[in-house]
Amino acid sequence: MFPSMFHRRLLLLAGVASVGMGAIGWQAYRLGVLKHDELLAHAESRLIARHWTPTVRGRILDRKDRVLAEDRPSFDLAVLFDVIEGKWPREQARAVARKAYRGQWDEMTPAQREETIARFQVTYEAHQQAAWARLARVVGTSPADFEARRKEVVELVAKHYDAVVRQRRTREMDEAAARGEQLNETALRAIERRIGEPIWEQGVAHTLTARLSDAVAVELDRLEGERVDVVVGENDRKEPMVERLELIPGLRVVASGDRVYPMETMKVQVDQSHLPGPLRAQGKSSAVELEGVASVRAARVVRV
Repeated sequence: MFPSMFHRRLLLLAGVASVGMGAIGWQAYRLGVLKHDELLAHAESRLIARHWTPTVRGRILDRKDRVLAEDRPSFDLAVLFDVIEGKWPREQARAVARKAYRGQWDEMTPAQREETIARFQVTYEAHQQAAWARLARVVGTSPADFEARRKEVVELVAKHYDAVVRQRRTREMDEAAARGEQLNETALRAIERRIGEPIWEQGVAHTLTARLSDAVAVELDRLEGERVDVVVGENDRKEPMVERLELIPGLRVVASGDRVYPMETMKVQVDQSHLPGPLRAQGKSSAVELEGVASVRAARVVRV
């Protein structure tokens, strides 16, 4: 007796299910048995994080146990790069503008969005300028010096970024040529998008002032976690928008070390009776000031 249409379909479904379950079973066997050791070692390796930590150099003493060089704990003032670069007000203003006009944002034209962002951006820029002024007062420097250092950091990071982008572009082109790939406009756009990814230096804090005094470091450490409520503008219902902002955006107090040389500049008495002929003088000595004793610089005579 021939099977009915129902039974034939049931057998077909059972066969398809058996093939699927067989593939799943084979994959489970391959991963759990055949490649077990390899995958286990890979998983365990991901649990270990290795970080380079700076070494601490010990003291250097002379034969009389006087300290020639030693490490002294120190602190640096650092600020996140997006704040140093000046992008922070724009980024914050865009985020709060979308929140304030969430019901209208999708219907706005690009010009209307830019106008809305600009209204909020004014407040964030003023907050940032006040933060720079406060930092200058706490550190005891001028706003002009802070601005000069900020520009220096931006220029250094920009040069590094340009160098990395050139290296990435060269590598991408070489790899495409090795594959024999014909680069059309779409492929070139994809390459430019990949090589334009931010570098590490653009996402971290950079030192603006090094070797802070203990009093300044303590004050900045207190300011680092402080936040204030700021009215940044109005929403679409004309209600004030209050945001809780960092008092000094992007501020970081970074522990660092400083190598000091207590006897870097010394005055010594030189017995002239042991000097070469033209400089020799019996029973006479001269005071000589040396600079660079036991330091990385070569010692030199400052004044005789």
